[in-house]
Amino acid sequence: MGVAEPIGHPGRAALSRALCDLEARAGCGTTASVTSPRRGTARSRAQAIDEANVACAQAKLPLLTTSTVGDWFRKGRAPSDFERLWHLIKVLLKWSGTAAGEAQRDLWKQRWELARDDNAAKPLSPKPLTPVHESTAEPNLSPPTTPPVWGFPLTEVDPIGHLEVHPAIEVSISRTHATPSSPLPKYVPRQRDHELRNRVMAAQARSQLVVLVADSSTGKTRSLWEAVQELPDSWHLWRPADRAGLLIGLSEQRSMAHTVVWLNELQRYLLPHNQPDQDGQAAAALSALLNDPRRGPVLVVGTLWHQHHTVLVHDPADVSVPDPHQQARSLLRNATIIWPDAFTPREMTGLQDAAKSDERLHEVLECGSSRVTQYLAGARDLVRRYEEAPPEAKAVLDVAIDSRRFGVGSDLPTEFLRAAAGAYLDPDHWTAQTNIWRTNWFERALGYTSQPCKGIPGPLTQVPPLPTVIADHDNTPFRLADYLLQHAERIRRYQMPPAGFWEAAAAHLRGDDLNALAHAAAIRLRWRMADRLYRAAGSWSAHLSLALIHRRIGNRDECNRLLEQAAGSEHAPTLRRLAELFRLDRDYVKADQMLLRAADAGDTEAFLDLGQLRLDYGDEVGAHEAYEHAAEAGEPVALLRLAWLYEKSGDLRASEELLYRAAGAGITEALMDLARRQEQLGADESAIRLYKRAADAGNIDALYPLAWHRVAVGDIEGAEHLFLRAARSGNNEAFMFLGELREEVEDYAGAWRAYREAADAGNFRAIMLFISTNDWEVAHRGLQRIAQEQGAEGLKQLADIMERSDMEEGDVIEVLRLSADAGSPQALRHLIAKLDDGQHAESIENACQQAARNGNPEALRRSARLCRQGGDLEGAAEILRRASDSGDDTAHWDLIELYERVKDPSNVEWAYQRLINSTTNDQLAFRRKIAARFSPEVRKWGLTVDGALEEPWWDLSVERKPFDQ
Repeated sequence: MGVAEPIGHPGRAALSRALCDLEARAGCGTTASVTSPRRGTARSRAQAIDEANVACAQAKLPLLTTSTVGDWFRKGRAPSDFERLWHLIKVLLKWSGTAAGEAQRDLWKQRWELARDDNAAKPLSPKPLTPVHESTAEPNLSPPTTPPVWGFPLTEVDPIGHLEVHPAIEVSISRTHATPSSPLPKYVPRQRDHELRNRVMAAQARSQLVVLVADSSTGKTRSLWEAVQELPDSWHLWRPADRAGLLIGLSEQRSMAHTVVWLNELQRYLLPHNQPDQDGQAAAALSALLNDPRRGPVLVVGTLWHQHHTVLVHDPADVSVPDPHQQARSLLRNATIIWPDAFTPREMTGLQDAAKSDERLHEVLECGSSRVTQYLAGARDLVRRYEEAPPEAKAVLDVAIDSRRFGVGSDLPTEFLRAAAGAYLDPDHWTAQTNIWRTNWFERALGYTSQPCKGIPGPLTQVPPLPTVIADHDNTPFRLADYLLQHAERIRRYQMPPAGFWEAAAAHLRGDDLNALAHAAAIRLRWRMADRLYRAAGSWSAHLSLALIHRRIGNRDECNRLLEQAAGSEHAPTLRRLAELFRLDRDYVKADQMLLRAADAGDTEAFLDLGQLRLDYGDEVGAHEAYEHAAEAGEPVALLRLAWLYEKSGDLRASEELLYRAAGAGITEALMDLARRQEQLGADESAIRLYKRAADAGNIDALYPLAWHRVAVGDIEGAEHLFLRAARSGNNEAFMFLGELREEVEDYAGAWRAYREAADAGNFRAIMLFISTNDWEVAHRGLQRIAQEQGAEGLKQLADIMERSDMEEGDVIEVLRLSADAGSPQALRHLIAKLDDGQHAESIENACQQAARNGNPEALRRSARLCRQGGDLEGAAEILRRASDSGDDTAHWDLIELYERVKDPSNVEWAYQRLINSTTNDQLAFRRKIAARFSPEVRKWGLTVDGALEEPWWDLSVERKPFDQ
């Protein structure tokens, strides 16, 4: 067979590559990656053409031929009409276990348009794939020397148009009479910029992930943009549109050397529609990219709001349910920088210098606010526009806010906004208006919400279409300003959207948006509405979620029927979720069957899960077989697991061969295992070579044995260099090792410099060292770093360690006080217990008052208890309401208990409704507690949208809208 000629047209090359990759994932013909005896009848391109021709005939389109389709695959020659191509793609998507939704259609249409474009850019230079090492020779892990053509050159990127950097406000009166030369104000470096730039520049040597965590309009995106501009001009920037685009792009492009992967609002990829990243695919794909030295160096940058960061990094509260964020937690470890929301006094001094040549910065100084970036982004004006909005505009904005806070995506369809907003209008106000007003109310509302605020976009604006898309202004979706969403989420926390909102959603929203709203309805006990929305969504994931709802409310017949249908699916993610459910129920046979079906549907990672499952129930032979299939399917982690199994059985030679293969596939842990084995055999030089390869491939842990080896041979300078390299890669414990090393050679000044750097980076041991020496200036810097990165609980953890280390009680109390001020209820309770000896009543009250001012709910609850003890029940209720409004559901339970004690049924009902409406995804314990306090009728039938007991409705489920196959 001859070698195919390179395709000179970049669009056609991309289409050809994408089609061939999809065909491989669909398991067609010789491109199938696994030859498993469990797989069904082999599929072929001819069968796909036959199936697609059925749809073409129904649509009265010309039928496909083998030669025509062959040109699409070999040469990327796109047909003149997209629909015929799409019918074939839908067949292949179905076979690969991927839903052929709107996002997929849009993505393939863009590829088709690029392939049809005769004015394409210069031809691509194809690059041969590097074969995986099959021998036991040590792998070559050198990164590629020639970067691929991927994304846009950094010099051609528009930060506002391409990257969502907020434009700055326009000033009303100019003092200099000079028009700013840039829509962005002059950048004022901040304290954390130095760390950000160091980590960005480190990506030139090895792949890096950097994520800035802060609330909206705090300058995260602008700071990232300023940092990446320091990279050489040869670097490119790629911004995938959404999670699907990210996954497809990473699977298509093997090498991404010298590319910035821009993931602004990282929750769009790891928490799409506020739902867990399905099976952790996005997080796993990014981890694989970062850990494979042959694909880099690459820089992945992103931003996260605090609330989303908390969801992703916290361990699950309930170990009895699947952990949806395990992959994301691993990905984000040591990758985040907490970005401050206000300028420090020193940074404000730098702002004064910059304001001399920028009127916008001068206006910020005049307003006297340290929240500089928020002011420049027009946050204050956005809130004012919302608060002063006329009724029709307020209705549209509230629809947008409720949609987003309940998990709907950022792009809101026009017809949905129109249909839902009518339910938010006051009927009396509507009746009092003229016919002309009633005819144009929606257009008038959009005119208000779209009006710019001082030159920045308004509260709700149309999404600008892509250059290749012909704009349809009647159907162009709208997007809510992030800062307004964050502000209004707190205000509307306890609001339940009216019935018209849900009706409009069922009629006008699709796919993931309906799944998100159905989930929001379910956790608020609106079972019937959740049932309707999941059925309207029609996907297999909705199918499974609906089955779990019916199991929860006791409708076992419907639950079993839905589970049986889901088990007959060929949708791999659904089958893997079913396997996890059966595993939790200890039904290992069914779990095994579901994972086999998922693997047959094209999900090769299911083989890895299958291997672990079989190990869990003691079937090592079956686990071995599953991992072999995974390895054949191209999952390099399986090689590592097979190596461990061979080692356990005593076959060290086979284990070592597999470790070398895994290392050749980019698994650095395999190199670490090989190095440790060489150490055990006394082959130190061979071990050092392997550790060095692992370190060069990005494994930070390999730096430590290399450093201690340099110490052993007397190369102190070399050891220092390695410890510094580890420290600059994010492991602040390396600074402590460096300090201890310098102490050994009596370089005490250098040792204390290292200890200070460790403390500044938030290292617990270093901070305790400076506290013990009463150097509180350095200690407070470290404590501030812990508060920024780990929050109040990080400070509480440090206080506990200090107490166990028998440090001075006064020092422990000081750290507990800082933790309580930062919002830790546990720290405040611990602090009160330490001070509550009859001699510190004033200190306790001061601590509570300060904590309450800083939003600590425990302080407010304590104040409420004091009011109750003094007989001031009304005052206690008012304080508990304040704590509840700040987001403390425990205080809300205290409020319910108070109302029940004074026998106030109307307020008890009111308090229950508020609590139900505010329940969020991660409050599983509260959901169970709420359900337990309700009557069996409520737990069985649920509530109406308005909060009343729902009528019996199970028999209505016989409507049973069929789910997508």
